[in-house]
Amino acid sequence: MRKVIVKERQSVADIAIQYCGDVEAIFEIAKLNDISTTELLSAGREIVVPDVINNRIVDYYANNNIEPATAGNDDSQLITIENEYLITLNGEKIIENE
Repeated sequence: MRKVIVKERQSVADIAIQYCGDVEAIFEIAKLNDISTTELLSAGREIVVPDVINNRIVDYYANNNIEPATAGNDDSQLITIENEYLITLNGEKIIENE
């Protein structure tokens, strides 16, 4: 086990892939840190991660400077295709085809 610092917009799944090489590590990360698997993590937070599961993936991320950050935040925008005629952005109509 080791401690890592959460980067901006990183989810528990991002941490699991980057530092353990397997998304299934989310369950152990959640248990070790007393958080849920879907917890919104704050940048700069220190969390404990289990040992590496898949070295190949961890090495690939490290060697290519990949730091996944897929978590949403309040600034996220949600584009929804309501139907073939209406597209919304955060619930507000942006395109309406007649």
